[in-house]
Amino acid sequence: MRLLNLPGIRPWAGPPPPVPAHLEPIAVSGFTLAQTFGSHSTLRLKISSHHSGNHCVPHLPALLPSHSICSPQIPIAYSLISLFLLLQGFPGVIGCIDGTHIPIIAPSVNEGDYVNRKSFHSINVQIICDAANIITNVEAKWPGSVHDSRIFRECTLSTKFGHGEFTGYLLGDRGYPCLPYLLTPYPDPEPGPQQRYNLAHCRTRARVEMTIGMLKARFQCLQRLRVTPERACDIIVACVILHNIATIRGEHCPSEPNISSDPNHEHPDPPTDIQDGRAVRDTVCHNHFL
Repeated sequence: MRLLNLPGIRPWAGPPPPVPAHLEPIAVSGFTLAQTFGSHSTLRLKISSHHSGNHCVPHLPALLPSHSICSPQIPIAYSLISLFLLLQGFPGVIGCIDGTHIPIIAPSVNEGDYVNRKSFHSINVQIICDAANIITNVEAKWPGSVHDSRIFRECTLSTKFGHGEFTGYLLGDRGYPCLPYLLTPYPDPEPGPQQRYNLAHCRTRARVEMTIGMLKARFQCLQRLRVTPERACDIIVACVILHNIATIRGEHCPSEPNISSDPNHEHPDPPTDIQDGRAVRDTVCHNHFL
């Protein structure tokens, strides 16, 4: 798993400063991406001219562990909850989760595994973001035929939630089962609290759709990657890192992100909700949306 968490940092008020030395390899990877794949990122980087950048992207995953934070600390978790509460009044949220399909060319090995429900080849990428559009978790390693619920079930983050290592909830759509730590909408809401719960859930969870839209607007290469699946995953993670840097610096997207649901990411067969998850959802609904 590749975890990214950059909490508690505010956008720069003035001109962007030079990239810190420990982030230069990542920044150079972004420069290489821009040259190779035509990224339209507005990120302005000051990088020493002695970096060629020609071989940084393939080695990027080896750099990630030293710049990763695997779980939000308790004060940070409460800060995230407060920010999400201010958005639409949904309590206890520390992140919004969704999947997005990144199209790729047909691979030469296990080609059928990469064909998704829309009949094109893709990587199914799991994204979790905070209220400030920072991507705090990315899973970029699964072929397009794999369901969102399986990706979350088999990731380390799910195990950590199951062991009670986090305080708060994730919000997800009907592509996920309702769990005690991952709340989904009511499938057939009754008038009153359930409808108000669903409305607040939808408006809060829209943050991850906006974040994915911003990521794809900044990096047009993600419209279709003409590389092997392994290299595609490296490029996706590099784009996520650069998106976070741009967001922290207050950089604007080159175009308005599409915040509507991804038409390539429908869930015709939603997974079965877990009883304990339904009980937590009912408690949240009746305590906060009466």
